[in-house]
Amino acid sequence: MEKITIAAGSEDNAMAGMLGNLLTQNISQSKIKEAIFDAMNTVVAIHIEDIEVSLTLDFKYGRLTIHNGIARRPKISVKTDSAYVLDLSNMSIRFGLPNFFDDKGKEILKNMWAGKVKMITAPWNVLDVIRLTRVMSINE
Repeated sequence: MEKITIAAGSEDNAMAGMLGNLLTQNISQSKIKEAIFDAMNTVVAIHIEDIEVSLTLDFKYGRLTIHNGIARRPKISVKTDSAYVLDLSNMSIRFGLPNFFDDKGKEILKNMWAGKVKMITAPWNVLDVIRLTRVMSINE
């Protein structure tokens, strides 16, 4: 059984396929990322405003189903433009946490402060945000 699947009817969402491929590659190349992925049990909604595309990442302990649109109530919501989605995957990780002190991290923070990247979550979901950042990042 595959760890990452695209839900039926969601195959036409290009971002679903792209994120599925990115996550598959990341967890297959790192035992640490695979262990983090296996520990995730959360729902993430991503809305890409400039192309009006939404998707849901439904993580369930070692399995991920990617749905077109907002399929479930998310614990983490991300709203951004398509130009910034890949920036998030380029975030470097230092000491197991997102590194906001290098050039890419400072750029992401600047975009968040400018409202170009909006992340909405409750404070108690911060561990899920860190895990999401780690498995999505191509760096570590």
